[in-house]
Amino acid sequence: TGVYDAGYGGRAWWRCKLIDRKLRMLTTLKTMEAKKEAIGMSVLRMKAVVTMNNKKAKEKMAKMMTMICLMCMDTRRLTQMNLEVMR
Repeated sequence: TGVYDAGYGGRAWWRCKLIDRKLRMLTTLKTMEAKKEAIGMSVLRMKAVVTMNNKKAKEKMAKMMTMICLMCMDTRRLTQMNLEVMR
C-alpha cells in the first residue's frame, strides 16, 4: 500500500487505487483523447493527495503528474499542476 494510507480514510485510498489503475491503462493508449482523459484522472488523483499533509506523497504525486503531462506534451498545464501540488 505504501504512501497512500498515510493520513487517509480508506475510501480515498481506494479511489486512488482505481484512478491509478485507470491511469496505467490510459497511459498505454496513444490517442490524444485517452491522454486528455488521463490528465483529467490525474487531476482527480492529485486533489485526493493534496488533502493529505504528507510531503512524500505529494512529491511522489508531482513526479507522476510530470510524467503524465510530459507524455501528453502539455507543459503549461504541467507547471501549474506542480505548483498546486507543492503548495
